[in-house]
Order: sequence, then structure tokens, then C-alpha cells
Amino acid sequence: MKLTGTPVAGVISEDSRGLGCHLTQSTGQSVVDTSSPEILLFDTETYDDLGFHSTSTDTDKSRIVIPADVSRILICCITSTVDKSTHVGTDYVQLLKNGAVVTGGENGEDWLIDDDAMTPAPNFASPVSCVAGDYFEIQFGHDDTTARLMDTNKTWFACVVLRC
Repeated sequence: MKLTGTPVAGVISEDSRGLGCHLTQSTGQSVVDTSSPEILLFDTETYDDLGFHSTSTDTDKSRIVIPADVSRILICCITSTVDKSTHVGTDYVQLLKNGAVVTGGENGEDWLIDDDAMTPAPNFASPVSCVAGDYFEIQFGHDDTTARLMDTNKTWFACVVLRC
């Protein structure tokens, strides 16, 4: 893959992972409300090239914000909860762009479902078009009466620049 546009000096790291960000949670977020999904917060940056993410406020912690000159990204997410073997019901994950649900997939679905408590996690990876200032968030929900605690070792949100 080759990026087009004007390169930004000194941004690509020695490990050549590409430009983007990788976000995690230092403490697992509890998702209690089964009537509507909750936006997940990410307070730790494994890396953040170009300033996609900020940890200054809860609103900032939930978002990947597109910087200038980026027009397409690969956005990825894995969500997992602690002690999945005791859960009943279904876990859901949803991608939001500028606060609205991003639909797609083979059948136009917008939810990714984990209906077997023993599978690893609801997840996605999708290329998306974007402009400077667009922001992306993920929501997690479930239909169990017991709260879910996000697993800090297996829950992350990331993006990689595909086109400048």
C-alpha cells in the first residue's frame, strides 16, 4: 500500500506499523444498562501518530478524530468482557461516525453480535472514507441483567491511515 499526498516528516516510527492510533482501557469500563448501548472510553494510547485521540475529557477519550489531509482509514475494534463463561445473552458492538451509526456488511447490518459466551469477542475492521474533523466511536451493549466489565487486555480501538 502506498500513501499519496504530502508526507509528514518524522511521523512513521521505526517499527513501520503505519500512521494511526491504538487505544486501550487502563481500567475495565462497566456496561450496566441493557436498554441501550454505552459509548466506550479509552484512556490509554499505545501509540497515536498525528493526534487522532486525546485523553483530556470523557468525550475525547471515546473518539478517534480525523486530522487534516486524511481521507480514508481502516478502523478496527475488539471488545471483550471479563469472565464471559458466566454471561447469558448477547453482546453487541456498533461503530459510530459523527454520532450516527455506520451501517454496512453483507446484509446492511449495523450491529456485530457475539451470541456465544465462549467466542473471543465482537469485533470489526472496515475501511471508511473521512474528512478532517470526522470522529469515530464504538458502543457496546448486551441483553443480560448482569453488568458487563470490559476486559482491559482484550478491548481496544484503532485506526490506520489508508489515504492522505
